[in-house]
Amino acid sequence: MMLLSNLCDYAVGREPNTTELPRLPKEFLKSMIEVQDRIPEPSRLSEDSEYIHVSSLLDLCPRQYWIARKHKVKLSSSPYSSDRIVWEIGKSLERHVVKQVSEYHGINLVWTNQNVFNNEYMIVGAADLWITISNNIIVIAEIKTMNKRDFDKLTKPVIDHVVQAAMYQWLYNNSELGKAHNKVIILYVCKDYARGSPYKEFHVDVNTPVMKLNVERALELAMELKEARDNDEIPDRWVCDRQDCTRSKQCPVSHLCWSL
Repeated sequence: MMLLSNLCDYAVGREPNTTELPRLPKEFLKSMIEVQDRIPEPSRLSEDSEYIHVSSLLDLCPRQYWIARKHKVKLSSSPYSSDRIVWEIGKSLERHVVKQVSEYHGINLVWTNQNVFNNEYMIVGAADLWITISNNIIVIAEIKTMNKRDFDKLTKPVIDHVVQAAMYQWLYNNSELGKAHNKVIILYVCKDYARGSPYKEFHVDVNTPVMKLNVERALELAMELKEARDNDEIPDRWVCDRQDCTRSKQCPVSHLCWSL
């Protein structure tokens, strides 16, 4: 009733009765949002699953993974508000690309984030796009977003992005789903306003010796993790060579790692 009364006062030009109104805190919304933004973001490695996502293999410490699972330590990061804004922009752009491709009249079938599992290595992967072309061949596409500065300088795809797509291709070819094209697509989208096209597209043959070697290394790491879990044996320490290195200082299980 008070709110209605105050609205009526405003409507007729009278000053509203504010004696009973609660004080509006300074930066009311901002403070709430920033608190929420700082809630730790769980790592994919903290998921209660025996499968490792192939994207995690690109920068994974097997010893950290084993210790965290053994001692039930939840791996996470503590992003800033700006990080979350950038992530949301990226996810929104990815949804836009997927929608546009999915609704294009010449496309027969598009899967988005379709998980493919491999039980030998206990890995799983989900490319951003799996597109069916002629003869039921699947083309694997990854969507990556960049700020304008990095986008303008981009002349070739980032190697980690290619390796990730190559792992998806390996997963698909080693499943019962069918055959994937030897070339993958890496599509970059500019997060800022760009004069000209905001897209850059690269087609990369991942059946080359160099790319096959990268995939083999990732598979070796996956097998090391699988055997460590199966045998309950801690992996060797080879990612960090000293306790005071930057990665070790930021590691949530560093104290356990160097005491074992």
